[in-house]
Amino acid sequence: METIRLGNAATLDDQVFNSLVKKVTDILKLEILQELQVRSQPTVFKMKKGASKAGTAVANRIAKMPANRKAAFETRVKTTNLMAPELHSFAVLKGVDLRATKIASAQLNLKSEFAFVNTTFNEAYYQKFTEKYLGVQLLGNVGGALVNKSLRFNVHSVKCVDETNPEWPGSDEIAMGGVALDDAKKESIISEVFVGGGFDDGDVKSYNPAKTIKQFAFTSAGTFPKSFAVFLALSEKDGGGFASFIKDLYDAIKDKLQLVFTAVGGAIGTAVGAAIGGTVGGPIGIVVGAAVGFILGALVEWIVGLIQDDTFAPQVAIVEFGSINATFNGSTNSPIQTLNYIDHGGHYQLRYSWQIAS
Repeated sequence: METIRLGNAATLDDQVFNSLVKKVTDILKLEILQELQVRSQPTVFKMKKGASKAGTAVANRIAKMPANRKAAFETRVKTTNLMAPELHSFAVLKGVDLRATKIASAQLNLKSEFAFVNTTFNEAYYQKFTEKYLGVQLLGNVGGALVNKSLRFNVHSVKCVDETNPEWPGSDEIAMGGVALDDAKKESIISEVFVGGGFDDGDVKSYNPAKTIKQFAFTSAGTFPKSFAVFLALSEKDGGGFASFIKDLYDAIKDKLQLVFTAVGGAIGTAVGAAIGGTVGGPIGIVVGAAVGFILGALVEWIVGLIQDDTFAPQVAIVEFGSINATFNGSTNSPIQTLNYIDHGGHYQLRYSWQIAS
């Protein structure tokens, strides 16, 4: 089927999917807090330092913060309850003790906690989910004998709809970067690109020609459909390293999802585990990619508030190819799409497109 589908949904009306995202996100939040507390107060918090991959990523991010912000956070860790009421209620309800030697996920019966996916996750669900998530466009072919060899993710512009707070004095300085996932489910860092400084309400940084920030190679091996994904974050006044931070969190989320579905077991656990590991694509791969993206966005949004970071939560752009010959209605360029970044009292819009090279 020589079609291409595009997706960048920021929300989804899917109770089971949202429950999966919420519960995994909450578990990761608890483990991040465990890691930060054990580094700050090792005589009180007993988990082994470094046990939380996500927590280690956040600790490394804090280490790169300016000295005054780092000191302020260290004081908060020792004097303030960092758990919001909802997260505290989750921990109490599930019997999770952050002072215990076991990491939070090891204190839970994951098979029982995530049993709800067993009654929903199947081929019909994966297909229906993909239709919703990639419902932006269904583009016909006219691919013919052309063989797609590479794919570019191009940025056309970054617009400041509303400057971050405080809006005066000073203007925003913005960089972009993140993680890319190719058709073999191999991830790589999208190196940080400085977009520009002096952003005030209504200012736009345009790229003409469009700026390629990631190029993928097509692999003809394996079955179609195949998908590519970009998890792209913006950061204000960044001191460097936020793309690596996003990549580290991405890896931690993948590992946690793998742990969850290994515990779930059975055919569902095996199938989803294979998709997480990159050996299975198609609709189930779209579900996994969307789950990682939504968890990543929710986690970064929470971390930003926790450590007073200047990063906007990553947004996800996905493209699915039905065959090696598929084109965008006969064109090598997709329609231009928009990602919205809303946080820190500000709003930015990034316009992008996909481009095929044969």
